[in-house]
Amino acid sequence: MAFCRNCGAELKDEDQFCAKCGTKVNEEAPAETAPAAIDIDMTKLYAVLAYVGILFLIPLLLCKDSEFVRFHTNQGIVLFIAGVICAIVPIIGWIASIGVLVLMVFGLINVSNGDMKELPVIGKIKILK
Repeated sequence: MAFCRNCGAELKDEDQFCAKCGTKVNEEAPAETAPAAIDIDMTKLYAVLAYVGILFLIPLLLCKDSEFVRFHTNQGIVLFIAGVICAIVPIIGWIASIGVLVLMVFGLINVSNGDMKELPVIGKIKILK
């Protein structure tokens, strides 16, 4: 079973062009674009997961080698711990949890921009080395 290198649609053996996007099947893909794009997207996906609660465990376990992902995983762990503390402390903690949500949005924006900027207030705390 073959798939289109441009859009990922399923191809039949006799297809010369992709029915979905029209890309020629036999034409070779440029060597520099296809693998690099996939790696960058997966790295960003893992970094995004680092900011979504307990899901920081996924990049922590699956993408240990990427400095970008480790940086954002560390920020996500600190944010998760801050969120748990805010949930436990009545009233003041619940109000502070709004700040945790704002920091999570900052982190997600940094990931989408490909930046490794520390989050305000908690950014200097290092759990992962």
